[in-house]
Amino acid sequence: MAKGKEKTTKRWDDDIRQVAGKTWSRVAREESQNERTSRLNPIHERLVCESTEERDNRLDVIRHRLTNETPGQRQHRLDIINQRIEQNFLFNVRKDWQL
Repeated sequence: MAKGKEKTTKRWDDDIRQVAGKTWSRVAREESQNERTSRLNPIHERLVCESTEERDNRLDVIRHRLTNETPGQRQHRLDIINQRIEQNFLFNVRKDWQL
């Protein structure tokens, strides 16, 4: 019995490969790592230079704010975080695809 030729299913990354090339995943990872590094360097510098007392004070303020937060305030804060994540993702997609 002859084996029939099966139609291969098109995957989501096949479209990306057509536009961006075979190495799109590696390039995206490298760019993402570079952006993350450049964004985190100033934060790291601030934390390294921060004294133990300053760090404890900052963490106490955050703990106090979070423990006194109502469920409505918590949901509002999480909604804002999710919006920013989505906006950042969409911005990066538009930038990468030059939309």
